[in-house]
Amino acid sequence: MSAVNLDSLSKEELNTFIKSFDTVLCDCDGVLWLYDHGIAGSAETLNRFQHLGKKVFYVTNNSTKTRDEFVAKCEKLGFNTTKDEILSTSYLTACYLKDLGFNKKVFIVGSIGIAKELEAVGIRHLGVGPDPVLTDLGSLVSQDLKLDPEVGAVVVGFDLHFNFLKMMKAASYTNNPDCIFIATNTDERFPMDAANIVVPGK
Repeated sequence: MSAVNLDSLSKEELNTFIKSFDTVLCDCDGVLWLYDHGIAGSAETLNRFQHLGKKVFYVTNNSTKTRDEFVAKCEKLGFNTTKDEILSTSYLTACYLKDLGFNKKVFIVGSIGIAKELEAVGIRHLGVGPDPVLTDLGSLVSQDLKLDPEVGAVVVGFDLHFNFLKMMKAASYTNNPDCIFIATNTDERFPMDAANIVVPGK
């Protein structure tokens, strides 16, 4: 089916369209809200779908928050939702590893949202937060860098503290063919209002 401008439909055609589906999957950042501001009409639209009996799911590849934090944001912006209706990559990463029976540690190149969702399913982790380079590369490689032998997966998302050392650790862990690698998003950049400023999405 090709894209259709809903404003061009008659009332009868619009009713037929709305009756043709029972579930709505909607992206969040840049679709329902920008930063902490809801996009005009978005909350009313999704709440109306729920009122009509549709199942509504908020789908996001933003791994910086937990589902509880997304629910709090939705409530603040006027969206009626529950934790079970939030599908975030931090949560889905934790579910995936739990379903695999994963019992090792995860090295995270990412934010606290991933860590909290992993903790919620009992998965140990390391790597969140600053990890400064305190020596030269030669010393780092020969004596200072200690890899944790219990790490069995690397999860990558948005990391405000990303640096060469974290990249080196992640590459070293994933050099083991048995190490699982998960990327929580493929965004090249975040949508920003600031002119000439590029904020890498990963």
